[in-house]
Amino acid sequence: MARTALALANIGLEGVLRTGDTTAIPGALSSFQEAAKLFCAVDFADGDATVQAVLGRTMLRYGAEGGVQFLSGAAELWESVGDAGAANGAWRDLYLWHDQRGEAEAAEAMHKRILNGQIIESDLTRPTDALAYANQAYVQAELATARTTADSAMRDAVTPGQEASLLLH
Repeated sequence: MARTALALANIGLEGVLRTGDTTAIPGALSSFQEAAKLFCAVDFADGDATVQAVLGRTMLRYGAEGGVQFLSGAAELWESVGDAGAANGAWRDLYLWHDQRGEAEAAEAMHKRILNGQIIESDLTRPTDALAYANQAYVQAELATARTTADSAMRDAVTPGQEASLLLH
């Protein structure tokens, strides 16, 4: 029931944001408050974080800066209950939001929050991080750096073992 209420609140907010009718925003937000109450009623541990994340991501998708506050709040709540994966996803979304808007300082702050500085290296994270760096260089008009980094990331995306496996098929 709580997830249904949250989905309906989100649909209502998207309708309001799509039309640009700012007078209807308080009503749409009250639907999120009702969804949060339902999550609390069923003792859902991270219900508040889930509600804030849906609200924040929807607002950011429609270009509303207020979504940053909600999504940051969700990430902090997830960190407080020990859900590092969900928190990391929120920080990554906030990093991309700031990065795409050319807000390098805020993007860097979000990047530092991702996994609280823990480093996870794998065959997938290295090229993904390199492509994010290339995107940031592109936004900052450092085209040579962007091109070099993107080429390197694409080249490194397939490991020699994966390449050999592809040749066998």
